[in-house]
Amino acid sequence: MTTDDDTRMLTAAYALGAADTEEATEIEALLERDPALRAEVEELRATAADLAWTTEPVDPSPRLKVDLMAMLDATPQLPPLAAPSAVTDDGRRPAPVTRLRPAAPAEAVAG
Repeated sequence: MTTDDDTRMLTAAYALGAADTEEATEIEALLERDPALRAEVEELRATAADLAWTTEPVDPSPRLKVDLMAMLDATPQLPPLAAPSAVTDDGRRPAPVTRLRPAAPAEAVAG
């Protein structure tokens, strides 16, 4: 991160669960060293949770389902995948999958 503004934006994204893995790792490293930043993340999370309750729920338009289904019908679909065959092109069967034996119990190893 290069500036305080970058840190603030990334902190907000992290608090809302919108940071990618690399960004989250970067922020978590900062959070370990900066109690003020940790407090800010907690405050942002609390504010976001409070915002969810500030408006009344809205029922979707009756046309919503009709419109969504029309979009699905208009979207080209891929053909179904062929079921895998138990026999290869040259007539050989694949080797059976064998289960691995479980590792020795911890008591036997520790004892």
